[in-house]
Amino acid sequence: MIQRRLRLSGDEYVITIPKDEIERRGLHEGQLVGLQILPIEVGPPMQPELRRVMDQIWEDHEEGFRILFEEEAER
Repeated sequence: MIQRRLRLSGDEYVITIPKDEIERRGLHEGQLVGLQILPIEVGPPMQPELRRVMDQIWEDHEEGFRILFEEEAER
Protein backbone atom coordinates (compact mmCIF):
# COMPACT_ATOMS: atom_id res chain seq x y z
CA MET A 1 0.00 0.00 0.00
CA ILE A 2 1.26 3.46 -0.89
CA GLN A 3 1.01 6.03 1.91
CA ARG A 4 0.79 9.68 0.94
CA ARG A 5 -0.35 12.87 2.64
CA LEU A 6 -3.43 14.60 1.28
CA ARG A 7 -2.53 18.16 0.22
CA LEU A 8 -4.70 21.11 -0.74
CA SER A 9 -3.85 22.80 -4.05
CA GLY A 10 -6.21 25.66 -4.81
CA ASP A 11 -9.70 24.22 -4.39
CA GLU A 12 -8.67 20.59 -5.01
CA TYR A 13 -6.89 17.96 -2.97
CA VAL A 14 -3.81 16.26 -4.41
CA ILE A 15 -2.13 12.90 -3.79
CA THR A 16 1.11 12.04 -5.58
CA ILE A 17 2.04 8.58 -6.84
CA PRO A 18 5.74 7.61 -6.96
CA LYS A 19 7.18 7.36 -10.47
CA ASP A 20 8.51 3.84 -9.87
CA GLU A 21 5.00 2.67 -8.91
CA ILE A 22 3.56 4.10 -12.12
CA GLU A 23 6.27 2.38 -14.15
CA ARG A 24 5.87 -0.91 -12.27
CA ARG A 25 2.19 -0.95 -13.16
CA GLY A 26 2.77 0.04 -16.78
CA LEU A 27 0.72 3.21 -16.49
CA HIS A 28 1.25 6.41 -18.45
CA GLU A 29 0.44 10.10 -18.18
CA GLY A 30 -3.13 10.90 -19.11
CA GLN A 31 -4.37 7.37 -18.44
CA LEU A 32 -7.53 7.07 -16.37
CA VAL A 33 -6.94 5.17 -13.10
CA GLY A 34 -9.13 4.25 -10.15
CA LEU A 35 -8.28 4.90 -6.53
CA GLN A 36 -9.63 3.53 -3.29
CA ILE A 37 -9.20 6.26 -0.71
CA LEU A 38 -8.91 5.14 2.91
CA PRO A 39 -7.74 7.06 5.96
CA ILE A 40 -4.89 5.31 7.76
CA GLU A 41 -3.24 5.73 11.12
CA VAL A 42 0.50 5.36 11.39
CA GLY A 43 1.78 3.93 14.63
CA PRO A 44 -0.15 2.21 17.35
CA PRO A 45 -3.85 3.12 17.45
CA MET A 46 -4.93 5.52 20.16
CA GLN A 47 -6.97 4.08 23.01
CA PRO A 48 -10.65 5.14 22.74
CA GLU A 49 -10.62 7.05 26.04
CA LEU A 50 -7.49 8.98 25.07
CA ARG A 51 -8.99 9.73 21.63
CA ARG A 52 -12.13 11.09 23.33
CA VAL A 53 -10.07 13.33 25.62
CA MET A 54 -7.88 14.56 22.74
CA ASP A 55 -10.95 15.30 20.61
CA GLN A 56 -12.48 17.29 23.48
CA ILE A 57 -9.24 19.26 24.01
CA TRP A 58 -9.10 20.02 20.27
CA GLU A 59 -12.75 21.13 20.26
CA ASP A 60 -12.19 23.40 23.28
CA HIS A 61 -8.95 24.97 21.96
CA GLU A 62 -9.02 24.59 18.16
CA GLU A 63 -8.56 28.29 17.42
CA GLY A 64 -5.46 28.51 19.64
CA PHE A 65 -3.94 25.37 18.11
CA ARG A 66 -4.49 26.75 14.60
CA ILE A 67 -2.83 30.06 15.54
CA LEU A 68 0.18 28.19 16.96
CA PHE A 69 0.39 26.02 13.85
CA GLU A 70 0.29 29.06 11.54
CA GLU A 71 3.00 30.81 13.58
CA GLU A 72 5.21 27.71 13.40
CA ALA A 73 4.62 27.34 9.66
CA GLU A 74 5.78 30.95 9.11
CA ARG A 75 9.18 30.27 10.72
